[in-house]
Amino acid sequence: MLCYRGDVLLALFVCPLACLPVSPCPPGCCCPGPGFLVLCESLGLRSLPRSVPLGTSALSVARNRLCNVDHLLRAFSGLQELSLSHNLLARFPRGLPPSLESLLLQENRITYITSGALRQLRNLTRLHLEDNRIRAIQPGALLGLQQLRVLTLKGNQLTRLPANLPPSLTRLDLSENCISSLELPSLAALVNLQVLQINSNCLRTVPESTFDSLPRLRSVDLTDNLWACECDILYLYRWLLSGGLDVATDLVCKEPVHLAHRLLLDLSVVSICPRVLRPNDEASPRSSEDHIKQSPKYTPLLLFSFETVSFSGLSAIFKQLKPKLIGYISTLMSQLTERQSRCTYYEGGKND
Repeated sequence: MLCYRGDVLLALFVCPLACLPVSPCPPGCCCPGPGFLVLCESLGLRSLPRSVPLGTSALSVARNRLCNVDHLLRAFSGLQELSLSHNLLARFPRGLPPSLESLLLQENRITYITSGALRQLRNLTRLHLEDNRIRAIQPGALLGLQQLRVLTLKGNQLTRLPANLPPSLTRLDLSENCISSLELPSLAALVNLQVLQINSNCLRTVPESTFDSLPRLRSVDLTDNLWACECDILYLYRWLLSGGLDVATDLVCKEPVHLAHRLLLDLSVVSICPRVLRPNDEASPRSSEDHIKQSPKYTPLLLFSFETVSFSGLSAIFKQLKPKLIGYISTLMSQLTERQSRCTYYEGGKND
């Protein structure tokens, strides 16, 4: 049963005495505050109760068998909170009152969101659409919701980030969908976003500078995706190591095969992207000058490492580099020694 508290509808068990029918109250419903809060839940309703007071500000008809409520609530000009969750709605309800601030539609059968359905809901601050069957959202369908703060789309069938989301959003939940990429234009506008949940999707990597344009971001959940721990993931690797946010760092690699099931942040830069280091291991340097010409090949890795990894990451990198560096120095020293010996011999023969 739902009870009104602040600006949300909370599920609570309410004392039966508190829900004694007080006229006017629809039969079977609970009206703790007549004309204010009306609860008509779990009644097997196939249509809205006809005797709901028009002055109701919070209405819950959750856990019924409603299939269509189009235009049936337009007359409720003071309705601020509406719960239609756990019903059989096949599409987003039309003709809802513009006064709505909170709309709960989770666990229905909605498959598509069009711009026309939300055009009048300019006062909406919370929209819950989790656990539906939403495959697509018409571009710009949510853009007109300039007061929207919380949008929950968890547990749907989205394959891409919704386009043209309102910049007013502070919390966005896209978890448990099929999203395979993050489009920068869709995220860049969310300058007020604080919490992003996109765990349990199909992400393989994150484009460069994805999170750089989100100045207020403080919490991100990226776990349980299909991470390919290759060169393209180095931006995410560097961003995670930078710290400062509430971010789950236990991202598990799915690819390549030799890194599968490894934690991303347990890897070194070289193991993720071997091409950042390209030493010439096979050909022996002909002279110390050749070595000097070849040595810059190590420089990009070292510079990159200091910018992108922590001290633990650097330790792992240098551990891998150590044999190569020792071999490089040994070869260089032996050649210098040989060259010096030749010079000494030449000068000694000349003096003789």
